[in-house]
Amino acid sequence: MDAKGGLARRMARELEMAGTSFPGKPLVEIYDGCRVLIEHHLGVTEYERNQIRVKIRGGAVLVQGSHLELARVAREQLVICGCVDCVRICRKDGLDGQGR
Repeated sequence: MDAKGGLARRMARELEMAGTSFPGKPLVEIYDGCRVLIEHHLGVTEYERNQIRVKIRGGAVLVQGSHLELARVAREQLVICGCVDCVRICRKDGLDGQGR
C-alpha cells in the first residue's frame, strides 16, 4: 500500500470520529466567538472578566477575552459568554507555561 492510501484511510477515520461523542470526556465548543460550551468539566478554578479557567480531566480549558461571564453552570456543562479572543487546552504535564 502506498503512503497516499494510508494517509487517506487515516484522514477518513479521523473525520468519522469528529462527529462522535465520547462519554465522560471533555468537550469544548466555540460559537461565533462569543460563547464557549464546556461539557464534563470539573469546576471553575479562575474567574475574572478577561480570563476564565475551567478544570477538565487531564488539565484545564483557559478562555481569554473581555466581558466574560458564566452564563450557565450545571454539574456536567457550563457556558461562558462574552467577547472570546482565545480558547486554550492546557494539559496537566505542561499546562500553559505558568505551572497552573
